Amino acid sequence: RIHTFISDDSPQHESAQPQPFGSVKGEYVHVFRQSEEHLGKGGGLRQSIQHAIDFIGEQRPDSPQAALEESAIVFTEPEKTDLMNHLGEVTKPLLAGQMDVIVPRRKDDSFRATYPIEQYHSESFGNLHFNGLAQKFDGFKGLSI
Repeated sequence: RIHTFISDDSPQHESAQPQPFGSVKGEYVHVFRQSEEHLGKGGGLRQSIQHAIDFIGEQRPDSPQAALEESAIVFTEPEKTDLMNHLGEVTKPLLAGQMDVIVPRRKDDSFRATYPIEQYHSESFGNLHFNGLAQKFDGFKGLSI
């Protein structure tokens, strides 16, 4: 099952009223208003991840850590619709305990040809930077997908 957690910071959207899990647009979509404490860059993402962690833990109150270890939290943006077609492949190493973090990447030739050069350079540099930081952790395993 794939649950979706949506943090909405648009003040004019009535649909973003806080709702209990499973009560908005079906049992797998969780919509909530972005809270004051999660404002700023990345605030909605941090809030959504926290909601996902809480939800996963509530599914197995006797063993919330085990529930987290058997789950995957995936961040994507609305325009990245094709990622859902590859979700099984992307999360398989995570769910098998082979990886802790997975960052899919674009095919270099099509990325360079179809996106603004500034975006190509900033994402490529960001990926190299974070990969370099991750290499400093004991037990880090890298894998290209």
